[in-house]
Amino acid sequence: MAETNMNSQRLPINGGAQSAQNGSINGNQQNLNETIDASYNGSIQQMLAGNTGYRVVVDFLVGSTNIVRKEGILYLVGLSYIVLYDDRADTYTLCNLYSIEFVTFLAGASSSQSAARTALKRV
Repeated sequence: MAETNMNSQRLPINGGAQSAQNGSINGNQQNLNETIDASYNGSIQQMLAGNTGYRVVVDFLVGSTNIVRKEGILYLVGLSYIVLYDDRADTYTLCNLYSIEFVTFLAGASSSQSAARTALKRV
């Protein structure tokens, strides 16, 4: 059985982010927006998809009583999932959209957060 190099399968840093220059959205995010019909207007998917590239704190309900908190840069929004990029650990986390209870958008980013946000928004 051949081993697979995990680094060769990495997600590109700007794959799901919005362009800072013109507000256009690249491939994956564009496909999501075309897939979502009028019934998704005002939904959590639409709200999150419009804010990719920003640092967020997301609280997930796991089971009936456990809250799990994840922080990262909102990288990609799908129909039933989100992907958070952790710039400190250089990892991507796929998260179940239906377990989300709260999303906090962090304002007043530090210079490193601003740099990360700018890097994510490049197309």
